[in-house]
This record gives sequence, C-alpha cells and structure tokens, in this order.
Amino acid sequence: MSDISAANLKEWGMEIGEGIWGTVQGAFNERQTTSQIIVDAAIGMIPLVGDVTAARDLLAVTIRLIQEPQRRTQVMEWTLLVILIFALIPVVGGVIKGVGRLALKVGKNVAENQKILTEIISFLNRLGHGNAIKWFKELNVLQHEKMLIGKFKNFCEGIAKTISEILKSQLGKLLPEPLRAMLTKIQDGLLVLRDMGSKYIPEGLKELHTKLKVLQEMVYQGEVHMLATGQKNLTREVEAHLLEKEVRAAIKAGKWPQNLMQGDVKDPKLAAKLAKIFDQSKTAQGWPDLLRAQVTLPGLDGKYYNSLCTFSGKIASWSLDDFAGKTIYRSFGPDGKLATASNAQGYFWGAGEIPKTAEEWRKLSAVLDEWNANGFIVLVTFPSSDIIRKSPELATSLKGWYGRIAEQFGNKIKHQYLEGGGHQLGMGAMPKELEDSIKALGEKAKATGQGSKTKTLGVTIEVKKSGWVDVEGKYGYAEAGDDLSKYAPSTRRLEADEIKPKTQTPLSNQSVTAGVRSANQNAQKETQ
Repeated sequence: MSDISAANLKEWGMEIGEGIWGTVQGAFNERQTTSQIIVDAAIGMIPLVGDVTAARDLLAVTIRLIQEPQRRTQVMEWTLLVILIFALIPVVGGVIKGVGRLALKVGKNVAENQKILTEIISFLNRLGHGNAIKWFKELNVLQHEKMLIGKFKNFCEGIAKTISEILKSQLGKLLPEPLRAMLTKIQDGLLVLRDMGSKYIPEGLKELHTKLKVLQEMVYQGEVHMLATGQKNLTREVEAHLLEKEVRAAIKAGKWPQNLMQGDVKDPKLAAKLAKIFDQSKTAQGWPDLLRAQVTLPGLDGKYYNSLCTFSGKIASWSLDDFAGKTIYRSFGPDGKLATASNAQGYFWGAGEIPKTAEEWRKLSAVLDEWNANGFIVLVTFPSSDIIRKSPELATSLKGWYGRIAEQFGNKIKHQYLEGGGHQLGMGAMPKELEDSIKALGEKAKATGQGSKTKTLGVTIEVKKSGWVDVEGKYGYAEAGDDLSKYAPSTRRLEADEIKPKTQTPLSNQSVTAGVRSANQNAQKETQ
C-alpha cells in the first residue's frame, strides 16, 4: 500500500461515513483516527491482503443500510451487498465480486447484455482465470449461500466489536458525544443487519444468480489464441460471436411456478401428474381443453401445454353456481409503447379482488408488457343462479377453470419477469349476444377514450378507464429503489495487438492491517 496517498485515504474515509469519522490516515500517522481503526478492521477480514477498496465498499453499503432503514428490505440493495461480501471468501470470492459488479448492469436490452458478457470474459482473461468461458458457464453463486451468511455475520460482529473497543478506549472517551452516539447507532445497526442477513442474503443472491443466468444462457462462440507475451502465454478469446437466445428468468424460483407439462397425454406417468392438477373428465363435459395446444416457451427446450402453463398448482372447475353473483375482469386498451392493442373479450379473465394499481395488475396477474398496454378495465358481473338459469344459453356456457396465475417470462421483450399469484379464469365461449356486447363496449372505449355500461342476458358489463400511468417498462425488470447499476464498473477489452501480462495482486506490508487480519483469521475459518 506504499503507493496509496494520504489524500486517497481521506477521500475513502469521506465516502464511507460522509465525514462522520473524520479523515482516514491510518498507518501514515503514528496516531490512528477512529475511522482508520474501523477501516483496518474491515481490511483485516478481506482475504486479499491490503484490498482497501473492497473494505471501503463493503463498509459504505453496510453503513448506508444502517442509516437508511427503508433500504433494508429492497432486494437490489442486498444484491449489491452480497456481491461485496464475496470479497470475504478466499481465492474465488474476489473474482466473483468483480464478475458480480459487472453483472449488476444486466437488464432487458439484449445488445447491452452482450457487451456486459464480453466485458466479463475480458475481465476473467485479464485475471488469468484459465478457460474463461468454461469457468463462467459453470459459475453457480447459489452454492455459496451458507458461507456468505456466515461471512457477513462475522463481518458485522467484528466491526461492532471494534467499535465497542473504540468507545471503551481512552481515545473513545475523548470523542465528542454526537460522534459517540453515531458510533453506537452504527454498532447497534450492524447487529440488526447481522440478524437480517439469513433472510435477505439468499434473496439478494438469487437476484444475482438471475442476472448471471441471463448472460450464461447466451451462447458464446469464439476462437482461442495463444499470444506470446515474452513473459507467459496469454490465452484470449477473439472474434467473439454472441448468438441471441430467448432467456428464461425462471432462475428466480418464484412462489408461483408454471405447470410445465409436456409429452403424450396417453403416457401413464404424465396422466398421473395431470390428475393431481385438474379433472380431465370435465373437458368432455364442455369445459375448455387445457391440453389443446403445445407451444415453445422462452429459454426451454421442447413444447409445453400452453393453457396449463398459465396456471400454478391445482386448477378447479367453475360452473353456473360458482359464477353466480361474481364479478370477473379484464384489462385492455389501444396500442402502447411496447404492446399492440388488446381486446375486452377473451379467454382469460381475472377473478377475485380487482387490482387497484398498475403494479398489482402487472405483478399479480403476470401480464407482460408485450401483451397489454392497459388503459381500460372491463367488469362483468353475473346475476344470481336463478336469473342465470332463465337463460339456458348462458347457463350452459358458464364453464371455466379457476386457479392461481403462474409467473411469466418475457419473450419478445427480454428479461421481464412477473411473479403472478393472483387468480384467473380460463373460459370457453360465452353466448354470442354477451360476447358481442363486451366487444362493442371495448371497441367504443378504445375509439372514444370513454367508458360505458350495459346489461345483456342479466349480466352487467361495465368498461372503465383504469387511470393507471407508468404501466409499461416499469415492473418486472428490477426491484424498486436506486438503479444500482451505477456501482457496476466497466472494463476495456484488450485489442488483439496488445501484449500485457496477467494482472498481479499487489501485497501490502501494512503492519496494522496485518495485525487485524491475524486477529480475524479464526472467525474466517469457521465459515470457510
């Protein structure tokens, strides 16, 4: 660390605590400030000797979570924190931290994601990480979950202990009372975050895993060349060709997974699985055929039963008495920025509580941006059973499948993911008179921008403006909160005529850091 100036350390100290702890001058002065003691404690936990940057970043994000409690439940905050915690894992952790910070920029733009993948491969090549493509394809960050939780626990307890010792020391007793109070607040906050880690680290890790999978599912083709450097051979991939593949973000392992079924329905094993989900005998009695079509799905091989995939878990059959007195709904509207016009009438209807916001509608109903731009909602309210029975055509047509809405994954618009969990109905054809009325009100609304209401066969149909704004390009791409991609560094790809040795890790002989590191080694071993 001999090439690090006092000015650098001062800047870092200000970044960490916004001036809370004063100037960080550490080993360059005989007398350390409070902040340097804490920074050194963090450095002592980083396996890469003298990695001040990793310590600084980890402290900065941790303290931000302490000072701004509203951020503590935001998954993307924990995703960034997880990436930085990787620095606490010996050897591979530092590499994953670098890859993870680049992966933070992954989004719905395929072209940009291709650039990020190229940056990551270049980064791995600069580190001399063997076959970069093979290593990256095989990277599975989820396997480090237990270790990350343990490392973060030790980190929080270690820094909290350091603060405790500062407050008890002669130096600590001389500190102004406001500063002592701030240190106490940080100490207490560290222990709160330690306890939250077991819940939120897995969530943040899963989000990172998702972003990495988006890149891993891109097919990377390239030639490997050996360039003589005069020092060692440098293995590099050149003339990379990235082939777009429809990416399935199912890595999120959502709460409402799709009913993914494929194969011949006559196969006894498949028939047994289907029997656990719905009553196939109902199809012959007039219920819609959930197995009528098989389609390809984003990121999956083979074909799956399309209607079945829109549901998650068991599916119940609805008949006349189930519809009686109930209101079902559909959102629809004219062209949007991302979707073509949608219709008031259709196969799928929402059932249960009507969504109050665009966010509820998008997420719970799992309506992808590419399907529907919204604008209006049509409410169809059925009368009592007695009134329904007076119209034989209506009574016999009311047959539908009811169940939870499954998660959905973007196809035309890459990388959108909506978790589902609301309730839906898959309905067969309604009486023509009723369908025509629904269609007419819907087309009128799209043409005039106004809602209207009517009654057909005793069924009340009402079209209303949803009043929702920001319904496109907002939900299903990232968690609410800051755009944390600003924390993602960029790398410059080496040109073919550049001859550079692999990056060597500088070692520090800072005595204070070495001493703190030694004191923390036992805690590290417990979670390795």
